[in-house]
Amino acid sequence: MMRKRMAGLLTAVMLVIGTVLSGCGAQEETSLYDEIQERGTLRVGMNAEFAPYEFHINEDGEDKVVGLDVSLAQKIADDMGVELEIQEMEFSPLIQNLNAGQVDIVISAMVPSEERREQVDFSDIYYYDSNVAMISAEKADQYESLDDLMGSRICYQMGSYQEDITKSIFGEDNLTVLDSTNTILLELQADQIDAFITSTIVAEQAMAASPQNYNYIEDEQLQTDTDGCAVAVPKGQEDLLEQINQTIAEVQESGEMDTYVKEACTLAAENVEE
Repeated sequence: MMRKRMAGLLTAVMLVIGTVLSGCGAQEETSLYDEIQERGTLRVGMNAEFAPYEFHINEDGEDKVVGLDVSLAQKIADDMGVELEIQEMEFSPLIQNLNAGQVDIVISAMVPSEERREQVDFSDIYYYDSNVAMISAEKADQYESLDDLMGSRICYQMGSYQEDITKSIFGEDNLTVLDSTNTILLELQADQIDAFITSTIVAEQAMAASPQNYNYIEDEQLQTDTDGCAVAVPKGQEDLLEQINQTIAEVQESGEMDTYVKEACTLAAENVEE
């Protein structure tokens, strides 16, 4: 009799445990898209020191972050029906902070390299760019090609896509790495470095604002098959990625992205600090 009671009790316990586990398994995890909707804000991580993609201006005494990436971020937020919240940070830890849940997406002129694709998912390309070697305007006659730069003091931004390109061409001797594009441009102007490997639009923007300070060298060696910027999203968030790709397709087809670029370049040129 005791054995029968114990067997019955054990069966009942197992049924309860099975029911609980079944109930837990039936509960669907809330997607990041749903979390954003419930929160009412889209948290976008970016490094606002990379004109014309994202940078600071003073507007009527108020510090603002603007740029083509900011315009795209605002459009994505608007299409989702939520408020935009920009969270600034250094460029190099952006993906780490994204995967830690500190931000929902990253829009910061980020190239979707294979190494980065192992860590996060990427949207479609929203802006195609190329790479150049920025130099001081005073040394334009001295440095006319990449060959002229061999053995010189070359710089790249920490965590940038240009790091691998720089090392593959120039090796790892005499390289300087800094976190801030603004700092790098000042170092170039002060003759602390000889060249800065960066995107063409950044170089053109700097030259438009300060033609007396900068120039650049174009070379096929600096280009890759994956040049272009995309939005970084945590892995597995398909509904959020689909929404972002819809917005990107819309702004490209309508010509709105071209407007973002022109407006950002104009603002950067007007607000550059000499």
